[in-house]
Amino acid sequence: ELNKKLFKVFGKVKAEYPALATIVSGGQTGADMAGVIAGKALGLNVDVHLPAGFVQRDVNRQDYKNTQAGIEKQIADNAKDTDKLKQLQSLLKSLG
Repeated sequence: ELNKKLFKVFGKVKAEYPALATIVSGGQTGADMAGVIAGKALGLNVDVHLPAGFVQRDVNRQDYKNTQAGIEKQIADNAKDTDKLKQLQSLLKSLG
């Protein structure tokens, strides 16, 4: 749900400011990752700066270590998930 909301917001910003090219994020929590995922789904560059050890925080507020490959997979899977991407693209079309 958060991915969709940020996709919609970033879509509006991108429509207003076409020069927007990059999303920069700490990537640690759900909101951070949602911004990265929405940016990636919109075709923007994403620049993720995770804490040392690729630490992320889950929905239960527990920190856990990930890997660079794990983070990249998390972003790609969520941004490319066919059903989610179709929903996000549909939201973008509804903005115009």
